[in-house]
Amino acid sequence: MKFPLQNILFILLTLSFFRSNSQESKIIETFDTSFQDNWEFFDLKEIIKVKVIKHVPAYAFCGPIATASMTIVEKSDGEVIRVLDLCNMDDNFEVNSYIFVLPEKKPDFYVSPPFMCIQNEKTNSFESITKEFDTKVLETTYGSIVTN
Repeated sequence: MKFPLQNILFILLTLSFFRSNSQESKIIETFDTSFQDNWEFFDLKEIIKVKVIKHVPAYAFCGPIATASMTIVEKSDGEVIRVLDLCNMDDNFEVNSYIFVLPEKKPDFYVSPPFMCIQNEKTNSFESITKEFDTKVLETTYGSIVTN
């Protein structure tokens, strides 16, 4: 049986892709996201103006998997909350800037928040770039974020 050159190249590229991503798979498998089980979801009742503490855009546009940006914000009463904004990859909000959050309902399907990891040089373990908020900020809501 004779294989065309393009089929052989496709097979080699596919194998090299899986081999090169095997290290990434180990990282993802060892990163614990069980802290999300403690997040307390609530629905906003009205539009709120908040100050940005940290913003991480969604890692991909929505498609077969729903994604969301994660923004840690401070309300006018000083309370710090987490806002998940579906499919928000483009918006990048500056720390200490003010934004508006429009109320949205929590979806009935799974949404993947953006968790990016960095390697701790002292422990060699991988940690979330939002680790200081992952377990401390429990109040979480869905909303659409706008600047004006």
